[in-house]
Amino acid sequence: PKMGFGAPLADWLRGPLRGWAADILAPDAIRRYGILDAAAVTAAWTRFSATGADFQQVWTAIQWLQWREAWRERP
Repeated sequence: PKMGFGAPLADWLRGPLRGWAADILAPDAIRRYGILDAAAVTAAWTRFSATGADFQQVWTAIQWLQWREAWRERP
């Protein structure tokens, strides 16, 4: 029978996409919108980078920040 599968996002974020994610989660980038707590996101990113913990918080922050960037008003 057909069966779904999950992409190895956590592995990619700790490997080949690490630089991309770090740029998105940079404190200045987070503060630009004034919604997320930059210190909390940075702490989650640091824990995730070191141990793999807090993946869901990191991935949610990345998704929101990318969505916000795509839909922000441009002059």
